[in-house]
Amino acid sequence: MSFKENLTLLYEKSPHIAFLAHTSPRKKRKKRGKVDFNTSADLLYICGLDDSYPYLKRWLSEKEIRKLVYLEGDPGKVVDFLHSPLAHFLLQDPQVYLIFSSKKTKCVAEELANRFPTKNLDVVGPKRFRWEILRATLLISGLLTDRLFSYVPFQNFIHNLRKLPSSFLVNNLKGLFRGLPAIIVGAGPTLAESIPVLRQAVSKALVIAGGSGFPALTSQGVFPHLAVMVDPNQEEVERAKIAKAPHVPLIYNMRTHPDVVDVFQGPIGYIRSTICALHDLWMEEELGITKEVIGKALKKETLSVTPLCLELAHYLGCSPIVLVGVDLAYTYGKRYAGGVVEKESPIESGVKMGNLITTLPWLLEKNVLSSLARKRKIINASKNGLSIFRIPYLPLREVLSQAPLIDIGSFLQRKMLNKLSITKEAIENLIEKLQVSIQRCYDKVLLLEKGENPLAEMELQEEPAMKILFYDTKKLVKSWASFRAFLEEYLKGSPYAIHGPCKARCTSIKGP
Repeated sequence: MSFKENLTLLYEKSPHIAFLAHTSPRKKRKKRGKVDFNTSADLLYICGLDDSYPYLKRWLSEKEIRKLVYLEGDPGKVVDFLHSPLAHFLLQDPQVYLIFSSKKTKCVAEELANRFPTKNLDVVGPKRFRWEILRATLLISGLLTDRLFSYVPFQNFIHNLRKLPSSFLVNNLKGLFRGLPAIIVGAGPTLAESIPVLRQAVSKALVIAGGSGFPALTSQGVFPHLAVMVDPNQEEVERAKIAKAPHVPLIYNMRTHPDVVDVFQGPIGYIRSTICALHDLWMEEELGITKEVIGKALKKETLSVTPLCLELAHYLGCSPIVLVGVDLAYTYGKRYAGGVVEKESPIESGVKMGNLITTLPWLLEKNVLSSLARKRKIINASKNGLSIFRIPYLPLREVLSQAPLIDIGSFLQRKMLNKLSITKEAIENLIEKLQVSIQRCYDKVLLLEKGENPLAEMELQEEPAMKILFYDTKKLVKSWASFRAFLEEYLKGSPYAIHGPCKARCTSIKGP
C-alpha cells in the first residue's frame, strides 16, 4: 500500500491525526518490535507508534473485547509509520486505536480512562505516565461500575435506615481518646507476628479492625474495641460470620451489607463520613444528622476501609496511630493472614516492588496513607510489608512501651448507650417519600418510552429521586427503555414497591 492509500485509511480512523500528518515532515520513529506486558490484560496502551502490532495480533485475536491503543505525540513519526507496509494492516484492525497525545499529563490520562474504562489493562511507556493511566482508569472504571449497579448499595441503604434508631452516632465521640494510641488492624500475613503483643495491647491502645482485618484478628482470640465494616458485598457478610464476635461494637454506614449489621448483637454505630452517596447526604439532612463529617482528608483514591479506620482514630483524638498487618502486598506469597479465607487463591499478576508483589489498588492505598501521614503521626509496625513514604517502621512493643493501662472497652460502652434521637416513624416516612418519588420517575420514563408526554422529561428532572439517585443515569443508558429497566432494579429493593416485582433485567445498560 502507498503512503496516500494509508493516509486515506488514517483519515477514516483518526481524522485529527491524519490532518496533522498530512502537513508534517517525515521523522524517523523507533522500530521497537516485541513488548513486555501483562498478556491477561484486555486493554494495552503503547506510548509511541512502533512495529509491535504483528507481535500483538495473536493477543488481540484471543478476545474480541481486547483493545490496543497507540499514543503518538509527534505527527512526523506518524508520517514515517504511514510509509511502512505495516500501516495498512494496523489501520484496518477495528481493535486498534491511534490517538494523538503530545502531553503525557494527568489530564490526558483521565480523558483516556473515560474513553476506555476497564480494570484489566497495562501500559508500555514512561513510568510516571504509566502510573497516571493505571490510576485514572481504575478509578473511572470503579466509579462507572458503582453507578451502573447503584441499586445494590441503594437496597442496603433502605434496609440500614431501619437500624438508625438503635444506633449511636460515631461522630458524637470526637476527641474521646485524646492522646491514646490507636492500632489499625489489617489482614496482611505479617499480622501473625504482632499477635502476642496485640493480646496485651487491648489494654493500652484503641484497637480498630476493618473489613477482613476483623476475622483475621478474632481468629487468634484477640478482640478489637471497634469493627469497621462498610463494604456492600456478600464477602463482607462472610467476614462478619467468620469473626464470631457479636459483642464487638460495629461501625457501619449506609453502604454496608445489611446482613453484616444483623450478625452483630452488640452496639452498632453509624458513621457520617466522606465515603457516602448523594442519597446518604440527603438522608442525613432530612433526619437532622449534622455532626462534623469524618474523613475530610481522604482522597478519591480511597478504595479500602483502612484509611477510614485511620481517620476515625484521628477523629477520636488518638495519637500515634499504628498500622498492623497493613502489608499492601503478597507478603510471604500470601494475600491474607490466617482466619480470613479457607484456601488462598493464586497470586494475581501485579506490580513488582523490590522483593514483593503488589497490585494497583494497594499502590493507590499506599498513596492515600502516605498523604494522610503529612498531618497525622502514623507508625507502621509491620516490617515485612510494603514500605509507605512518610510512615516509619517501629515495632509495636516499642510504640506501646510507655502507654498506661486503661479499661478502654468499659469506657467506650458507656458512651455507646446514647442512641440517635430518630424515631421509627420518621424512618418509614423518609423511605415512603423516596419510594413514591422513584415510582413517579418510573411512570414518567414509561411515558417518554412510549412517546406519549414530551413534557414528562422536564417533570422528571424535578423529582427528588432523580436529583439524588439518577442524576447521571441518562449518560449511562442507551434509551428510555434501558432507563426504565434501571429503575425497575431500584423498585425491586423497595419495601413500598408500587410497581411490584419485575422479571425484566437491565440488559441494555452499557457495561464498564
